[in-house]
Amino acid sequence: MLLPIPPDCEEIAAINLLEYLSHQGIEADTIGEFLDVKYEAWRLDQTLDPTFKSAVAYLLNISLKQIPKLGDHYFTLHSLILNKPFSSFEFATILLSHLNIILSLAIEQKMSAAKITRVLKSIDIRLDLVSWKSIRDLLGKIGIAPILNPNYVEQVFEKDSDYQDLYFADSSIEDAAEQVGEIARTLQFNLDLTNILKRLVAPESSHLPYLQILHYQTLIAEFYDHSFITLYEFNPRGNVALWLFEKWNNLVHTGNPILNNAKAVDIIDDNWVSSRKPKEYEQAANLVSVLKGLEGMGFAAAQELSGWIRRWLVRYIKINTIEPELIPIELSRSQIFKIIDFIAQSPTNTYGILEQRFVDLFASNHLLKSAGWRGRGIGDAVNSNNVSRKKLGDCDFQNSNLLQITAYEAHGGILTKIYAEGHLRTLKHALIKRREELESIADLDKWTLKLNFIAYDFRGELLKNLNIEGLKVDIFYVKMSSIKDQMLLFEFKEFQRVFDNIFIKELNDRRTPAFIRNKINSLLKV
Repeated sequence: MLLPIPPDCEEIAAINLLEYLSHQGIEADTIGEFLDVKYEAWRLDQTLDPTFKSAVAYLLNISLKQIPKLGDHYFTLHSLILNKPFSSFEFATILLSHLNIILSLAIEQKMSAAKITRVLKSIDIRLDLVSWKSIRDLLGKIGIAPILNPNYVEQVFEKDSDYQDLYFADSSIEDAAEQVGEIARTLQFNLDLTNILKRLVAPESSHLPYLQILHYQTLIAEFYDHSFITLYEFNPRGNVALWLFEKWNNLVHTGNPILNNAKAVDIIDDNWVSSRKPKEYEQAANLVSVLKGLEGMGFAAAQELSGWIRRWLVRYIKINTIEPELIPIELSRSQIFKIIDFIAQSPTNTYGILEQRFVDLFASNHLLKSAGWRGRGIGDAVNSNNVSRKKLGDCDFQNSNLLQITAYEAHGGILTKIYAEGHLRTLKHALIKRREELESIADLDKWTLKLNFIAYDFRGELLKNLNIEGLKVDIFYVKMSSIKDQMLLFEFKEFQRVFDNIFIKELNDRRTPAFIRNKINSLLKV
């Protein structure tokens, strides 16, 4: 009968069955024959003997622990599968022989019907034609079909909205794509996700409904281990999907992206890509590449990376829809130094953004007055990748005549030894990438790096100097308040010009979170 009884329970199950049927008045030496006859009657004529039915239900109730009294529904489930197109008695029996595994995958592993279907096909070639819809209906009959809870979905969206500010800070959508790509590499994603994401939002070729599809599929991953290329299990016509798609309404007005772009398509794969219009082909291929890449990962990794992709998508929505309340330019000396005082006094709780713009402002004025200095990193986002940009700090200035580099690393709180050591590890990797450039001018041991950590205070025994890859590094620790005192000595007109170009311009950019501009504007009104 291929009943879904765990292998280690078969012997005790047989004993229990004998006892049960004996209590039902079946003589012990006829039990085997009784089961054969009644099973064949069920298989061939769909005639169910009440004693036979109750015995099977009893046996499964004591063997399957995930769902109470599940054995009472075994024959209903069998009929459900049997009545599916292209099914048979034998097929339904084979499928239900894996019921124990199906329950475990659905309840304990949080797999969707589509993902469970993939697992079943991989372990039993007789189930090659099983549809995820059959598994979904089976789980629904038991009462454990995976669904998206609207309240939980809204909570995830709000969390993503908060986290995109926290993790991306003032990153552009391209910079944020690099951060997501770095996470993907850490998780061993098999493609260059940075490049794919950048292409998906390229202004000249982006197709926003594909971003909506990506958003919905990665949302599902927060709750279930799902097959990312399967679009219809979680009701894209339903209220949850429509609620999410409406978040894109200020950017795209083409209706339901899944129904419009993949109607009656069970999965989106290379065949679906080839069916798209020529102008959409590249972006369709990019979408499928991301989804198939996620499909090939374990649940924990796919769930983590999906979260980062969603936050990136929420950032795309915000950057392209919010109209910023700008900070005025050409402020007076008193207004400028009111802002400077505010930043210098104590941590601003702006993800380090105001602190970094503060240091950019100081560094630009301090070094650009002297000839021969070439800067990099001014205006970069807080979370920009120093290694890929070959920066030796948040910003640095190189003088090839003096064979000297001065770098600045801003910190929005109290700098500790652990933070400093973390930056020095990053510095080593950035220096390796920059080495060829420096050695085209002079050997590395001829250069000197002055590295300035700027913070509100410092804690612990901090390194003063060291040698990295042959480069002499002198380290200085400077308080924000000291930086402010030096700014007071700058010639004001020149300082005002740099303040507008370095400080205000960057803060007024859409990539900077709105609450930071609001904070500065509120300060100016006091």
